[in-house]
Amino acid sequence: MSEENATNPEVAAETTAATTEEVAPEANETELSEGEHPESETADQPAEDDTEEVEYEGQKYRVPKPLKSAIMMHADYTRKTQEVAEQRKALEQQRQQFEQYVKVQQEHIKDLARLHALDEQLEQYRNLNWDQIWQQDPTQHSRLIQQFNLLKDARERLVGEITQRDQQRALEAQQELAKRAEESRAYLMREIPEWSAEYDAKLTKFALDAGFQPDEIKGLAVNNPRAVKMLHLAYIGQQLLEKQKAATKPQPQPAQPVPKVGTSRAPATKDPRRMSTEEWMKWRNEQLARKSR
Repeated sequence: MSEENATNPEVAAETTAATTEEVAPEANETELSEGEHPESETADQPAEDDTEEVEYEGQKYRVPKPLKSAIMMHADYTRKTQEVAEQRKALEQQRQQFEQYVKVQQEHIKDLARLHALDEQLEQYRNLNWDQIWQQDPTQHSRLIQQFNLLKDARERLVGEITQRDQQRALEAQQELAKRAEESRAYLMREIPEWSAEYDAKLTKFALDAGFQPDEIKGLAVNNPRAVKMLHLAYIGQQLLEKQKAATKPQPQPAQPVPKVGTSRAPATKDPRRMSTEEWMKWRNEQLARKSR
């Protein structure tokens, strides 16, 4: 068979082509496997992190960076919306409390008017001449006595009702004050992290130093906590201004040592007996010169 292929060129060419076709897929597979190697290396490289951590409703999340600003804006909008809702709720509560107060006061005024009318009627009965009425008409006397007693009973019942309602209103006022104080305290602790009795005293002193009267700030933490928050911001601003002034104030220069002033002394005169001839002649000439002046 091999001899025929060698002697027949056409058969040899076909055999070579078939062999090439069988080997080619293996070469392609080798090239493909080699081509896959760079892709695996690229896949092993860590991708750049394009996320950021944000806090939303008390929970932390990692979100794409472009969404962070939108989430923060939404959180800020939600917070402001809640504040507006709380303010509206507080205003509605104040309106209802005011209406209830007006209603109670109107009822109280009516009760006092009824009490005043009963007192006037009773006073008229007290001014009657009961002995004369008895002598003139005992039946009329008995009827008037009965009416007088009914009026006294009605007055006692009315006084009891007024007293009971006053006590009930006082109790409700105490409960409302305690509730408002708790709500105000919660608001101040939420808005002012350093809030405490000591800090309240600092703000009170700050307000008094600023010119407020004691009556103007009495009960302010309970009745108007938002005003206390504004006072807190003013206090912080004042502290910052004082720190800035202290930072820009020129520092005093260190004191320079005072130079010592010494007393000048005339040079001591040498004993003439120990002078040389030249020194003695000079000394003598100076004496003569001083005497001749």
